[in-house]
Amino acid sequence: RSGWEKVFMVACPLLSIPLMIILAWDHCPPWLMFTTLALAGILLWGTSPAMVSYAQQQFPKGAGMASALTMGMSWGIGGLIQAPVTSYFENAGTPQLAFAAFIPCLLAAGLIAMALEPGTGPRHRALYAALRGLILSGRAGAGLRLPASRALAKDLALARNTVLAAYDQLAAEGYIEG
Repeated sequence: RSGWEKVFMVACPLLSIPLMIILAWDHCPPWLMFTTLALAGILLWGTSPAMVSYAQQQFPKGAGMASALTMGMSWGIGGLIQAPVTSYFENAGTPQLAFAAFIPCLLAAGLIAMALEPGTGPRHRALYAALRGLILSGRAGAGLRLPASRALAKDLALARNTVLAAYDQLAAEGYIEG
């Protein structure tokens, strides 16, 4: 389904905020702390594949670079923020308050993600939609031969299997002959 990335990038940080409040509670029982920490970890880790997928969709010709920058920046910036915040609250004798200090970051991440354009979904679906649009608009006339899958994949900087999947979908729906 197209657009799942944005949903994850908005929901995961925002759903983590109540969990951070529980973790910042001074008298949080250990069983609740460990359970809440696990849930928060799962939610926040859920944003990583969503961010990478979204970045790859925005820069299809540089998908590898988009992945590297996304992960590098998120881990790098996260590390630069986390270390001094945790150290500060540890030195103040209130290490649990470090969780509360991250609430503004989670809120900002969720709100910024809301402003992003929706992702395009899997690349073969985007290619399929573009080719189908050309066919339906008449710009790709009847009898027009589509480019060879290897050539189109090279021209668009896509994997050949992506092009083949788009062609297969067009053939299955009767837009082209296979």
